[in-house]
Amino acid sequence: MLGAEATLSGPTLTVDLGAVAATDRVDHWRALLRPLVDVQEIAGDSGRLYGRLTIGQIGDGLLGTLAGSAQTLGRSRSDIAAGIKDIALVQLLIDGTVAGTCDGRSLKAMAGDVVLTDLARPFALSASGFTMVVLAVGRDRLLRALGDGDLHGRVLPATAPGIDLVAMHLTALARRRDPPAEPLGTAAVEAVLVLLSGAYRLVVGGGDPVRGAIALASRQAVVEMIEGALDEPDLTPDWVARRTRLSRSTLYRLFEADGGVAAFIRDRRLDRCFAEIAQPGARAAGIGEIAYRSGFVSEAHFSRAFRRRFGVPPSDVRRMGGQREEGEAAPAPRSAAERLASWVAGLSVKSIGTPSQTHRRKP
Repeated sequence: MLGAEATLSGPTLTVDLGAVAATDRVDHWRALLRPLVDVQEIAGDSGRLYGRLTIGQIGDGLLGTLAGSAQTLGRSRSDIAAGIKDIALVQLLIDGTVAGTCDGRSLKAMAGDVVLTDLARPFALSASGFTMVVLAVGRDRLLRALGDGDLHGRVLPATAPGIDLVAMHLTALARRRDPPAEPLGTAAVEAVLVLLSGAYRLVVGGGDPVRGAIALASRQAVVEMIEGALDEPDLTPDWVARRTRLSRSTLYRLFEADGGVAAFIRDRRLDRCFAEIAQPGARAAGIGEIAYRSGFVSEAHFSRAFRRRFGVPPSDVRRMGGQREEGEAAPAPRSAAERLASWVAGLSVKSIGTPSQTHRRKP
């Protein structure tokens, strides 16, 4: 039973807190949004909390409209460690304002702006009474489309060239009674990403599409080379510089927002290790084995780096990820929160693939 506050029309789920008792609204809203974000704080009287979510599956993504009264939404490192992290959000703000920090990057967005959020990184965003269109897609897919690994907390202003086209497309899709069926659904998501990519290059390039495209293309070429060599024990900034024929200073500029090339390599290795450790049915490979083949010199060194990045030791992630064996069917969703959680989990599985897909072995 979905509950009186929820309706399911085909592939679209609608939840309205107006049908929930005032004393239960905060818990209900927090449980509903938990797969994507945590409701960290409610402004004013919690009994007067307003929230409405209409969301559905579209191609290989999720698209919906989220509205609410003043509240703070975010994810802590412990939330990230315990939950899904292979998803990114494209958020078009229709009404209201949003302000806060995304892993150290401050932002402020107004109506018409597009905000990009990486669920693998912490954030805390306070919204006034707001309405936004939200597109959830695989994290790696958005990173590849934009050619930038540091999209977290980026604000693409409404006045930037091309953002009006992104907004028109997202709004038109959100207004449909039902998302388009396949193959149109996947094509619609792809169209959003193509438009967003063009606008993003203009913003990053300071209005110069050539400059923006060159910077992003250079970074993406290096990222793809690093991703294909994560198993290389000699993968260092010097190794990357030799292979790419770029100077260390140029490499640092390309990866300055990541803390440099060495930090980027370390974090990508840790992200990949996290995905494998958390994968159900992945118990055959020990944590030490996963650490060594990902370039860490010792299990102790790996565990310290892992805890610094995710806030929990790898053994805890293994326990959380191993609660259901691979191939075991999940129980049928009984509530709106469970249904949304199952959609988000399905999107995450599509994003990360299996461990054999995420590891690229040396020839």
